[in-house]
Amino acid sequence: MKILTFLTAVFTAVCFAACSSAESEPAQAETSAAVTTAETAPETTVETAAPAAEETTAETAAPAETYTQTETSETVDSKPEPEESEPEIEITALDDEGNYSFEFDGMTFYACYTPDNWHIIDSYRVRQMEDMKVICRALIELHPVHGSDMESWRTPEDMAEEWIYHDLAYELLPDDDPWKERAKDVDLDPADQGKTLHELFIAKSQE
Repeated sequence: MKILTFLTAVFTAVCFAACSSAESEPAQAETSAAVTTAETAPETTVETAAPAAEETTAETAAPAETYTQTETSETVDSKPEPEESEPEIEITALDDEGNYSFEFDGMTFYACYTPDNWHIIDSYRVRQMEDMKVICRALIELHPVHGSDMESWRTPEDMAEEWIYHDLAYELLPDDDPWKERAKDVDLDPADQGKTLHELFIAKSQE
């Protein structure tokens, strides 16, 4: 009797244990499934859209004007600069014997023409060779003078060269020298063309 009671108790306990185990397994399975579902559920990444950047109205600076500076030397006009015009000399005939007068640089000069010779009185008052050329050019346009070969013609340049030798002699000679009076005038003739100061002195001393 006791054995039967014991067996019944054991059987009851086993059954109870089996039922408890059977009931707990689905629950555990559900729990496991729930956990698995929770773990395997795809992560939903919520991308937070970056706030739209404020539109910045960039002031577009007007492009600075670019100047290309070209270095240029002084602009040279293709046309040559006009030469300074020579002063006009008006030569006035004083008579029919070859005596003339003319104005230059505010002074009055007298000149006498004989064939192939211009004699200019007080020529020492003209100091610049360029002025001498201007006067000689005006004189030979009126009456030209032959060169020393008596075939060519004297030029303003060689006449001015002779003239300046007379001026130099006038400056160098002392006031009491008798040749000073002769040096104050100049004779532009064929014989003295191309002579040096020494040659002119010798030629004048033999006259």
